[in-house]
Amino acid sequence: MSKKVSYKKLARLHNVLMEYEKRVIEETTDPLGIGDRLGFHCYSCGNMISTVKLTHGETATKIECNRKGCKSIMLRNDNVYKYQNVDLEDTHEWWRPDLNWLKKNRDKLSLLDHIFKGGLILRKIRKK
Repeated sequence: MSKKVSYKKLARLHNVLMEYEKRVIEETTDPLGIGDRLGFHCYSCGNMISTVKLTHGETATKIECNRKGCKSIMLRNDNVYKYQNVDLEDTHEWWRPDLNWLKKNRDKLSLLDHIFKGGLILRKIRKK
């Protein structure tokens, strides 16, 4: 049986997170701001993706490769744009989950811990 965070506690934590975000914006030393692009490269299969930050917060330095059949790790490589002579379209975005998302995922304790420490979540960019 997996543990879940109660909705009431989750709402309190979400409010703390929003206060944290305001403080981060005021005191940020993060060299990567909103709208900045981050490249990831899989050195096993050669796959590359481009991501964009939607808000301030911590982003990963490695993620699972999203190419079908590849089980390797993609490493953050901000030089992808400079040295690979490619113009990648942004396919993923770093975002801070809202309360509804947190409620649906409240059984993922390690992910919640990451978010409440200022971490952002990666998702595919939604087509408009």
